[in-house]
Amino acid sequence: MKSKALLVAALFFMAIQACHAADHPIDQYQSKCIAKDSTTSGMTNCTNGAISRWDKELNSVYANLISSLAPSEQQALREAQRQWILYRDAEFKLIDEMYKTKDGTMYIPMRAADRLEIIKTRALQLQAYRDLQGL
Repeated sequence: MKSKALLVAALFFMAIQACHAADHPIDQYQSKCIAKDSTTSGMTNCTNGAISRWDKELNSVYANLISSLAPSEQQALREAQRQWILYRDAEFKLIDEMYKTKDGTMYIPMRAADRLEIIKTRALQLQAYRDLQGL
């Protein structure tokens, strides 16, 4: 019973997150872009465009957030971001390794989507920290 309740709560949380994320302008851009060109190349280009936009968003939010923090918080954020960059790079390497032996064009946009999720997740986490600061 406990695991069933946990599953329901997890599904509810994921549904809320999915609805919230779908409203973000970068997600809207990606959806519209793919709707215009749903070829493998088109999906990959659209996803790479979204990756670029999420990366810019991440950097913008980071700069805004760090400028609002006390020195000890700034240091903690810098260290966390350095560690996240190491994680991101290692995860990208893993993604590349996992997909390099896969045959079929469908894996190309899937690889891009996996990379996108890593950057998007961090950008949204930094936004949550920024929101916590009341910015």
